[in-house]
Amino acid sequence: MNVDSVVVLGGPAWETTANQTSMQTARALSSSVPVLYVSRSDPRPIRARIAAVLSRSRGSRKSRVVPEGHDLILVGPPPWADWLPLVRPAFTRAVVRRVLMRRIELQLRRRGLSKPGLVAYWWMFPEIVASPRWTWRVFDVIDRHWGYVWLRDDRERNANLSLAIQSARAADNVFAVTQGLASELSSESGVPVEVLPNAVDVERVKAIFNNTSRAVRSLNGRTAVYVGGWNERVDMGLFERIVVEQSDWNFVIIGGGTEAVPALARDNVSFLGDLDYDSAMRVMSSASVGMLPFRDNDYTRASSFLKVFDYLAAGLAVIATPFEATQQLADEHPEVVTALPADRWSEYFRGENWASDVLVDLNELPSTVERAARLSMARPDSSENAA
Repeated sequence: MNVDSVVVLGGPAWETTANQTSMQTARALSSSVPVLYVSRSDPRPIRARIAAVLSRSRGSRKSRVVPEGHDLILVGPPPWADWLPLVRPAFTRAVVRRVLMRRIELQLRRRGLSKPGLVAYWWMFPEIVASPRWTWRVFDVIDRHWGYVWLRDDRERNANLSLAIQSARAADNVFAVTQGLASELSSESGVPVEVLPNAVDVERVKAIFNNTSRAVRSLNGRTAVYVGGWNERVDMGLFERIVVEQSDWNFVIIGGGTEAVPALARDNVSFLGDLDYDSAMRVMSSASVGMLPFRDNDYTRASSFLKVFDYLAAGLAVIATPFEATQQLADEHPEVVTALPADRWSEYFRGENWASDVLVDLNELPSTVERAARLSMARPDSSENAA
């Protein structure tokens, strides 16, 4: 890896049992090299955080324990800087950037680390990516950051896109989770972008089940599960129609609550709220089908869905609306993954294709460890770029 440490820049605050790409990367790399995981304590947009404070909905406390056998250092801005906007205005972005770099440098010096590599998830700090401090630098684009629904206008979207372009140009290697996202960013930035889809932590899944059975589907097991929140990606009309039409099915929802979707407050729907990853995987393994009822929009077309791999790892059949990522998995695993438009979901639940007892071999799923290793393979000329 030709470095003595790696800085993973950006992502949600570290949670012991959470499952998110930047955390996966930090977790995988920190088993062999010291990793500084840089994040805010709360990744939500400032407006959402203010609303939560005013409503006194602070959320539950999460465990920050570092997994045993991993050398992981958690770094973040001080509480006051944690509230400053990261994109606009330029002044607050510069303040946070300087504070973060000072804190990163302090941790590196304390550990005697002099050759750090950088894996950047935050797109808003191209100056950090371009810093000569790094032996090599990678920009891992896991989302369409300039297309978030909470961006209020084209000015905000263009600001996000501009910073993402600058970060891509400053990096030695740029990766994106889908071909559509890679093509768009490459076209905008003029730099090559390699496709590197999301992956599953295979060893972690094996430890969760500890060689016990994953889901074995049967005609008697008519339970479907959805993991995630309610946002612009979800086709709520499809979700509500399937729940009503398939009254002989039970639907389990992990992550979302009835207060957001009162129409789903039905006898055949169970809301379990937020669960840690290990618990969610065990619940999933008792179901038959994992659902991805998503809309067709720019945001979903640019996504590589982690939950598809989690569903497959738990032993579920998967029904999804067709996008690049889900269609590719349907082509690779036609016996367990089905990509159908919304008007054909009812026939899937009425049929018996989902009842196959075929399970995807965990070793056939893309591995988080392998993905992290690919990210950390710098170009031969990257040391010259860092000089």
